[in-house]
Amino acid sequence: MKTTLSPMFAALALTVAAALPVQAQVTGDAAAGAGKVAMCIGCHGIVGYKSSFPEVYRVPRISGQNAKYIEVVLDSYKKGDRKHPSMRGIATSMTEQDIADVAAYYAAQGKVEGAAALPAPREPSAQVGQLLQRAPACRATAPTSPSPSTRATPRSPASTPTTCTWR
Repeated sequence: MKTTLSPMFAALALTVAAALPVQAQVTGDAAAGAGKVAMCIGCHGIVGYKSSFPEVYRVPRISGQNAKYIEVVLDSYKKGDRKHPSMRGIATSMTEQDIADVAAYYAAQGKVEGAAALPAPREPSAQVGQLLQRAPACRATAPTSPSPSTRATPRSPASTPTTCTWR
């Protein structure tokens, strides 16, 4: 038995395929982002600022933060994966282009034009290598139940608790 698609079904399939959103690569523009950060500066631009709604916690400074990180966080608020009411309200009002522009703006903050790149790490001397072999093996440990304030901020390696054992 030979089956063929009806012209009506083919037209419907083409219409649905054409209506699906195309994931366009959005590129952030730091200059455009400078005009879109008015709502951000009130909290994220104040050193040591603490928010008191819905609970008291330290608001992170985001100047110099990685643009991709900022985009992911804002997208998480927009989708509802992160629950802070103020951030959720702001993120849901932003387009993909707004998010990319704001992320590019904050990523550019704290960078010095013309500054030399950090030198590549060098191999340790033989003496240091021997000492490292005898040093305790440490591994990072995650908190068992992070509080809302620790979930909202990125962890630096220095703030991650470690467990050390001698080799």
